[in-house]
Amino acid sequence: MIIAKKTIGTIVKNGQLITLSAATRTTHWMRPEIAVDAMKDSFAQAVEGYTGDSPEDTREICARLWTLSHSLSETDRDNREPDHPGPSDSRDHFTGVCFNSKGEGKSVHFPLGLRIDGRHVRGLLHVWIEAGGIVVGTAMLSVGLGAPACRPQKTAVESLVELASKKNIFLSQLATSPLRGAIFSIKHGSSSKGDSSDQNEKRIPGPMDRRFPLRYTQKHIICPTPRICKTESISRFHSSPVAPLVQMGDAHDLFRYTSGRWIYNEPLRLAERELVFDVPQLKRIAAKSINRSESDVLSIRKLAEGGFNRTFEISMRDGFQVIARLPYPSTTPTHYTIASEVATMDFVRSHGLPVPRVFDYSATNENPVGAEYIIMEKVVGKELGNIWYTMSEKERLKMIVQVVKLEALLFSVQLPASGSIYYKHDLADETRNIDIKVDGPFGKFCIGPDAHYRWWHKERASLSVERGPSPNNAREVSSTRDVLRAVAKRELAWTKNPADHIKNLSDYLQIADFLAPKAGSNLNRPTIRHPDLQPNNIFVSDSLEIVGLIDWQHCSVLPLLLQAGPPRYFQNYGDEESENLVTPQLPQNFAQLNEKEQEAALELFRRRQLHYYYFAMTAKFNKEHFDACTDEQVVLKQKLFQHAGSPWEGDNISLKADLIRATWRWREIASMGDVKCYSCPLNYSSEEVEKCLELEAEQREADEDMERSRSYLGVTVDGWVSTERYDNSKELNERLKAEAIASAESEDIRAQIEKNWPFNDRDEDE
Repeated sequence: MIIAKKTIGTIVKNGQLITLSAATRTTHWMRPEIAVDAMKDSFAQAVEGYTGDSPEDTREICARLWTLSHSLSETDRDNREPDHPGPSDSRDHFTGVCFNSKGEGKSVHFPLGLRIDGRHVRGLLHVWIEAGGIVVGTAMLSVGLGAPACRPQKTAVESLVELASKKNIFLSQLATSPLRGAIFSIKHGSSSKGDSSDQNEKRIPGPMDRRFPLRYTQKHIICPTPRICKTESISRFHSSPVAPLVQMGDAHDLFRYTSGRWIYNEPLRLAERELVFDVPQLKRIAAKSINRSESDVLSIRKLAEGGFNRTFEISMRDGFQVIARLPYPSTTPTHYTIASEVATMDFVRSHGLPVPRVFDYSATNENPVGAEYIIMEKVVGKELGNIWYTMSEKERLKMIVQVVKLEALLFSVQLPASGSIYYKHDLADETRNIDIKVDGPFGKFCIGPDAHYRWWHKERASLSVERGPSPNNAREVSSTRDVLRAVAKRELAWTKNPADHIKNLSDYLQIADFLAPKAGSNLNRPTIRHPDLQPNNIFVSDSLEIVGLIDWQHCSVLPLLLQAGPPRYFQNYGDEESENLVTPQLPQNFAQLNEKEQEAALELFRRRQLHYYYFAMTAKFNKEHFDACTDEQVVLKQKLFQHAGSPWEGDNISLKADLIRATWRWREIASMGDVKCYSCPLNYSSEEVEKCLELEAEQREADEDMERSRSYLGVTVDGWVSTERYDNSKELNERLKAEAIASAESEDIRAQIEKNWPFNDRDEDE
């Protein structure tokens, strides 16, 4: 076996060696025993005279590591194996030596390089911290890259030093510091707004700076800020990382949420996400699901954590890997969430969609693991989200064509009812269901209760309400009416206060039957769609062929009337040119714009292209969906349905404003259904209309202010922030609050701000 050049440095703490290790690629190769001897010498040299108890010592040790990373070239050259040219493709991986805290070396394999826009980038240096043989932190550093576009955004050593200094934790303490479990990742290409500005770029200090001038811009860590409160996509759980992932040094890290913080009500969020399970049993069951034994399991790693699930990668000794996903105890509905997702994945896979295969699952926690779980195939490919903002126009069009064709395939599936898809054997005998007739065992799949979390939010699971299935029979319009009515009936059963919202729900029910299209309309047809079709849930090959669609949790079957519309990441509503489907073009004076103006113009052009291409391809490959998307009646009816079915959180305005707009267009609405009623059942006075629409405008402005505040603090709708930004967000929150109080015009207003500040800890049951 050929061993690549390897450099080790150590720090002494309480008489024990804690290893800081670095590995680099070299074109010279040496025999393993020579490599190990050379490493042991370097191991001793790096620690001499330094204990890492001060920032200066920390930086000096880092500087020595940089020097040592180039110190063995002569040894390499003198002792290489003459008959061995190196790996058949040295770009793919290399073999190195990893020392544990006892100074014992073992051979390890790491990936070498990554692809950026189809080009291979070489010369990557992996740096990690190791204690007791367990990796507790990892990073990746690029050495001497020539292409400016491929510059790393932060070096490993600098990341570790910066975080250690900021928290008054030095390298001698990192093995037990809060850094355990963090993954430092390099992002290439365009970064988020502001991250690539000149003032954020820094020069890396150190003795190697003149020889290897590296630049970086700050970019954060493993679990990006969730884009919506709902959940973090599981897409990154399936991707192949370009740097080694962290192995959990503490078993409790497998049970606790460690991928971020909350600036308010953090104990509640952490408690919701704590899940204790039997780790050996999960490994055993995962191995058994692919005809392996427990002894074949090499490792289990926590990959990511979202709003609903914790996901692990389980690796076998032969290199085969599976994904295990366990929902938190707070995830609802219990049983139905897992049962529906597994059956849905199998069902759409049987219709030709590229979906991971499920090897095993349990929809109950009454099993040896002690938790619900899914063991599934690991998708081979790269996450579309990683290249979403850097694709060329040609690549963008190619991707949209594939997405629309896959949607058309889903839309063509004939389903008997609205609800969610299950295996028939996963539903209790008393649970109403309707068979799906497909090739294969009759009765394998069925439509059962809707598994979307809106039906089970808080204590709604205990309500005796209609959740489906709603059959699509000869009078198919009745199914659509059932669905339109059911959401409001559920919320009426749940909502005891306020009276205004109850009145709005009652008004909605008065017109719900008239919202259903005529019998025979395609808009009544039960349709299945991916519940969250966004770039992080799409995996592609190097040639940008879609190879995997993941995250089918909480998938519903609904009438096309309620399913139609472009996915969120493919639409640009709010832009007049996009809404009018004007062919996107860059401004004529683009060449005269400054750099920031050009960036803004290119981003707008990108969004307009996505919107335009999506509608153009939908018109070509999925005509009935295009017709529904461009029907103004459909848009209004969808808004009514969504606002009637959304759990009440203090909004008495949105539904009423939609009801008012429905009265304005009543003749048009009433003429499109089978039930004729040319006089609208609802009547609002001019004063009531004026007041409601004024409040709606004020609420929209308040929502925009709240979004700006969240953006300023760097938090999501529930206060989530990356661990690295937590202290800064807390400080900004206090500053923002103090400024609001200081600008208040009276003591009473100041008291109200203090009491009702949106980012304070609060009782969520009030």
